[in-house]
Amino acid sequence: MFVNIQPSSIQYIHILYFHHMDCCFIFTTVLHEPCIQLCLIVNFLKKKHLQASLLKKKKVSLMDCIPVEILEQIFSYLGLTDLGNCSKVSTEWREIINSNSIWSRLSAVVGIHNKEYLKKSLVYNPLRAFRGVDDFSQRLSPDCHWRSHFKKYKYLEENWRFGTFTVLHTGFKVTYYKDRMVANTNSSNIELFDIDNKGKKMRIPVAHSEFRVDSIFILKEFLIYVQKCYIICMRKNGNTYECVYNIKVKNSKCNHKINTLQDSSRLTLKFTSRYIVILDNKHPCKLFFYNIFSGFLEKEVDVTPEKACIRCHFIKIFEEKVYLTYTVNNNHFISCYDTVEGAWTLTFEIDTQACELTVSRNFICAKISTEPNMKNCELQVWPIQNQEEMYTYFADKHLPIILTSDDKIIFSDDVTVHIQELVQPSKVDYSLKLNGKVVDMMPVMNNLIVINTSMSLQLWDWKKAEQMQTFFRDKVVSMWVDDKTVVLNKFDEQFNGYVLAFW
Repeated sequence: MFVNIQPSSIQYIHILYFHHMDCCFIFTTVLHEPCIQLCLIVNFLKKKHLQASLLKKKKVSLMDCIPVEILEQIFSYLGLTDLGNCSKVSTEWREIINSNSIWSRLSAVVGIHNKEYLKKSLVYNPLRAFRGVDDFSQRLSPDCHWRSHFKKYKYLEENWRFGTFTVLHTGFKVTYYKDRMVANTNSSNIELFDIDNKGKKMRIPVAHSEFRVDSIFILKEFLIYVQKCYIICMRKNGNTYECVYNIKVKNSKCNHKINTLQDSSRLTLKFTSRYIVILDNKHPCKLFFYNIFSGFLEKEVDVTPEKACIRCHFIKIFEEKVYLTYTVNNNHFISCYDTVEGAWTLTFEIDTQACELTVSRNFICAKISTEPNMKNCELQVWPIQNQEEMYTYFADKHLPIILTSDDKIIFSDDVTVHIQELVQPSKVDYSLKLNGKVVDMMPVMNNLIVINTSMSLQLWDWKKAEQMQTFFRDKVVSMWVDDKTVVLNKFDEQFNGYVLAFW
């Protein structure tokens, strides 16, 4: 077996393994043309022929003479296919490759290091079935943590690409979905559908029956809902939910009564890992930070030091930062409050009022629309480190904007989905040509996107501009998507939601 690895632009590491001699040679050469590379390898083998014969007589592999740390470093340069092939060379190679240091690096490259849903699943580790029951297979050590983690992700990705899923019926119209829990609200109850618990249903009475439920949120084991000025938090305990706190949000002392947010409820809630961030839509001059675990008000933050009328248009959370777009004295701003540093770290003025924000680690995108009845809008994108530089695009105002982790923007103009490079904006973009009108779109996994057209749900690989699957050939009025699930409501079924579980 012969493997080439290129750790840098000037050197190759060569690994040569011979089954009939059970020996391995590892050496480096400077980057040359393929014919010169071959000559160098042949000359090297001639010099090592005697050494190979001696190793064969002693029944010692050169692999035994190399520290495991160095071997792991060498194997870490291999791709997934090459690692799989090397694992088949011998049990010794397989045990070396079955290393957390190798597979954690691969998981980081793919971007699955922090995906919590891989740690537990109804199908705990479906790839255990690949281990045989014969004596030889039983001698192999089980997959290391990160190798198992990686295999679960690939198993899930293959289910998406090949259209393998389970269809579940909720029995009610879906109004919210998060973390494998489907929810619906009415005047007296909150109905829940637990996907991971075999579709078990729960019905929870609301705390204040005289008020409707304005919004509902599910954060891991917490269920949080809003009724007028009350916030009720419940924690899951087995198959039930128990109330943790029921608080009445403090009124702002601002005298301005303006509600320009699209949400008609009084309170707008967003969440970081520690805080419930609350904006009072009638008094949008302050942000209130409540501890998500205890319900205590920890701090109040003024949106602006000016004692002027503020109109807040949109609030967005990314990681531990709160982004706001607002207007003061006919001047329009975008600001960022860092909850870790406890300070406003970014504020810059924009020419026109922004109606929506999308944020990534390196960019901020704002929808600019001066006419409420217009279908299309202007997209303005700024690098977070340099707000003087701006890129402009045009998109459908009612469709979501996606900023990817590798600094691309995905947007649609009704029948075409465009993918544009932001780091090199002069580079020609590419697009997805659809057979229907784009109603909604959401990213899934790392390079897939689920698109709701007027006639079906379609799965596309946006990096290859290739359609992978069509899941549903019905009119879908609303959908929620994450890496494991699609939840949707059909147009002709008002009292039943659908769950497509990819497990």
